[in-house]
Amino acid sequence: MRLVVNSYNWARRHKRDFEAVISLEDPDARRKLRFTRKPHPDHLVLKFVDMDRPPPAPYCDWPVFTMAERSHVERAIEFGRNRESLLVHCQVGIGRSTAIALAVLASQMDDEDALRKLLEVRPEAVPNLHVVALADDILGRGGNLTRVVTEWDRTLARNRRRRDENRKAHFTYYGLKPDI
Repeated sequence: MRLVVNSYNWARRHKRDFEAVISLEDPDARRKLRFTRKPHPDHLVLKFVDMDRPPPAPYCDWPVFTMAERSHVERAIEFGRNRESLLVHCQVGIGRSTAIALAVLASQMDDEDALRKLLEVRPEAVPNLHVVALADDILGRGGNLTRVVTEWDRTLARNRRRRDENRKAHFTYYGLKPDI
């Protein structure tokens, strides 16, 4: 399978070069990748925030902080299977999209090979840990996929900084005091 993981801007320019596209959007996204003329690739749109852990009360009930659900990851894995070419994108192409791409890869190979392949495709990947945990459960890995990612994750200080900055940005965007 030809797999590409990238940003919204890149996807907008190259979306028709693939058999299938998975778009991961914020729940209140203003910029949305859509196809207006046919033929076009199969397209799956999933909406959830790129946060590794839920926000505290009362924000956890805010629609803009909707976390990924099991059904999101199940749909993405099923959609991504048996594709000759697949584009997975989110806004920046680092968190949600890499986690979903990892889930699709892990459904087809062992966890270590899936992470290795993901990093070949998108070296700047910092997969959303919440999505990884959901994929781990769906694929029946007993915590192994999560372990593989978190062990790799600990080797890169930039990943922790990126996760903290991303979480802070979500709160700040809505005028809230950052919860790190």
